[in-house]
Amino acid sequence: MVAAHARPFPIFVGFLGIAAFAVGLLTMLFRPPVTGVHAQGVILDPCQPNPDGCWLSLEVPAQSVINDPSMTQWWMVDVPEGQDFSAAIANLPADLQLKVYGPDNELISQVNHTGYQDEILQILNRGAGTYWLAVDSPGGQVSEDPYTVLATVETLTTEPFDPYGRQTQYILPY
Repeated sequence: MVAAHARPFPIFVGFLGIAAFAVGLLTMLFRPPVTGVHAQGVILDPCQPNPDGCWLSLEVPAQSVINDPSMTQWWMVDVPEGQDFSAAIANLPADLQLKVYGPDNELISQVNHTGYQDEILQILNRGAGTYWLAVDSPGGQVSEDPYTVLATVETLTTEPFDPYGRQTQYILPY
């Protein structure tokens, strides 16, 4: 008599397994396209390209693709009072360059190594405000693969003296 009562349970569990598989399969087949997903599965910033710029948070990397030789991608980052920062583009799939403009729209610094070398700029003692990062390819190289852009905070600390009695300053990543 115990065996007669135990049979419906395995059949019910089997039915649930088949139903879950069917729902999963249907979900996979009829999933709407996701904006900003690259063919390699990397989530790209859906804001780019945008001539008005896209916000970049300090310490939070973003990725985008430059697939038009005339394209310049603009990133904006707010830097708080008393902070220095570094701007970088990395994982370059093409020969890209990086420029940083200050809150007054003045070109502060730029870097353009040849090839696919990471481009990094330190922006020191410039004050608070919204800075603009421009990424483009002066040689017209493009790729469907993404690059990474990142702005990080730098903290300037002053140690009173080095071992030789000289006053020193060190730039340390925050």
